[in-house]
Amino acid sequence: MAHDTHTETEPTTPAWLPVLGVVLFLVFGAWLALTPAAESTPAAAPSAAH
Repeated sequence: MAHDTHTETEPTTPAWLPVLGVVLFLVFGAWLALTPAAESTPAAAPSAAH
């Protein structure tokens, strides 16, 4: 049969692609860990104008 002789192979992932994903994940995680948390802005205080 023709089906027995033809085997389809899946495309292989380049080796740099998972490495790129890990690097981006680590850089983003480090950026989140090192940046200060956004402080909530206080409610608008009443104006001290006379």
